[in-house]
Amino acid sequence: MRFLGNLLWLIFGGLASALGWALAGALWCVTILGIPVGMQCFKFAALSLCPFGKEVVFGGGAGSVLLNILWLVLTGLPMALAHAAWGCLLCVTVIGIPFGLNMYENLPFWFELFTRLNFEVVLSPESSRKLYIKGQRTIPSDTVCYPAKLLHGHVQALVEAGVDAIFYPCMSYNFDEKTSDNNYNCPVVAYYPELLAANVPDLKKTRFLYPYAGLHRQKDYERIGSQWFSDTFGIPRREVVHAIRAAYQAYDLYKQEIRAVGQSYIDKARAEGRPIIVMAGRPYHIDPEINHGINDLVTSFGFVLVSEDAVAYHEDYAPRKVLNQWTFQSRMYNAARYVCTQPDMQLIQLVSFGCGTDAITGDEVRSILEEGGKLYTQLKIDDISNLGAVRIRVRSLMAAMEERDQNQV
Repeated sequence: MRFLGNLLWLIFGGLASALGWALAGALWCVTILGIPVGMQCFKFAALSLCPFGKEVVFGGGAGSVLLNILWLVLTGLPMALAHAAWGCLLCVTVIGIPFGLNMYENLPFWFELFTRLNFEVVLSPESSRKLYIKGQRTIPSDTVCYPAKLLHGHVQALVEAGVDAIFYPCMSYNFDEKTSDNNYNCPVVAYYPELLAANVPDLKKTRFLYPYAGLHRQKDYERIGSQWFSDTFGIPRREVVHAIRAAYQAYDLYKQEIRAVGQSYIDKARAEGRPIIVMAGRPYHIDPEINHGINDLVTSFGFVLVSEDAVAYHEDYAPRKVLNQWTFQSRMYNAARYVCTQPDMQLIQLVSFGCGTDAITGDEVRSILEEGGKLYTQLKIDDISNLGAVRIRVRSLMAAMEERDQNQV
């Protein structure tokens, strides 16, 4: 054990520390009066190379006190600060977060929380076909949606990156935006960490943390979350509560920024007389590997594009024909309602193959738009990246819009 500790120390700071002490000793030995201090520095240099298993004994005496004061003033303080800083760096725990599914929406919260608690946060690489293939062998069912399949590659990449722990919580509930009958997450999103834990063998090589977390009630999460962080990492609960409150504030600022940027693009479109498309879907549809560049395709036709969460906040709660209990679905419904009030806007709904509830949300969004005199366009996307059919649908939407303008509908 001593050998292993000394080896790790030598690699991660021991050699640099020994060289620092040796340099200090050489400088002190330039003068005759400094030789006693310089000799002690050389002893510390030797100690820094192999500290495990050694014992330091304080000799005492008036001379030692005077030399310690002199040492502290001239050299000791900066070296102590340097060692303390290096010690803090070595104590940092690296938390890996897979960047997929609901993390596209919840990341501002978790990033702020972990960094406030002095963790280093590392994200998995950007989604790609290569990343999907990396985790493909661990996917237990081919019927699950492509965004969920990608998570296997994301956690595999984090294991290979050597992070200290991977954090991906189970979340039955999403943030409560007070615009729906309930605020559940999609069942796949909510409990996919359980599936990953059972089907990705390499997760046993690291610490995979997937606690149940409910962010929809802040006071409850302050109590439950602070207890979990205290039990798991030994962090004082009061410190965790302060970090959780900061995380909620960071999430609110993130939502405000989305709305502000969206409004700036709407203002720009209206100043230039360009039509506006509201693209409505799930948070992970902004992943380039999932949307296959549909946003670039749509804007290439001259549209200005904003996401549904940039406009949905304009509408309050309203009863629907279906049970409205998923947060992102509520945003789509409210975005559709808002589009119906704006003459220069149309809405495109993105859906993923393999998601059964899209049949329900599609009918409801269509109903809202058609009752409001708008066109309904749905684009289905999955792991096939050919956008030929998507291009046809967008051109059809353009033709329908032009015809309505000509007929002043």
